[in-house]
Amino acid sequence: MTKKSKKPDVVETVSFDEHARKDFLTGFHKRKVEKKKQRQEKAKELAKQERREARRDRLSKLSAVMPELERIEAISRGARSATGADGPKAKVSTIKQKQKVTTVTVTEMDPDDL
Repeated sequence: MTKKSKKPDVVETVSFDEHARKDFLTGFHKRKVEKKKQRQEKAKELAKQERREARRDRLSKLSAVMPELERIEAISRGARSATGADGPKAKVSTIKQKQKVTTVTVTEMDPDDL
């Protein structure tokens, strides 16, 4: 059998800090307000992050559609310059809604021009 070494009896002392106790007991409101402020800042940061992601998505979708829009614009410019003074038959419609006005132009095009 092995003998266990006997630890010397150490007397632990507990010190009482009246100032720390008072800070703990009177600081509930302060800590509550601080937590609320941190939550608000976190929510603000999350909203900012969501706006950034939405902007990134919008720009990526626009960049994917942009070549097609440029092609359509080039075709329409070519059709306008090729029509001359007399021009082809074109129908212009204007659709008015509460917040926006949309103008639609329908032009006859020759498939050989494409």
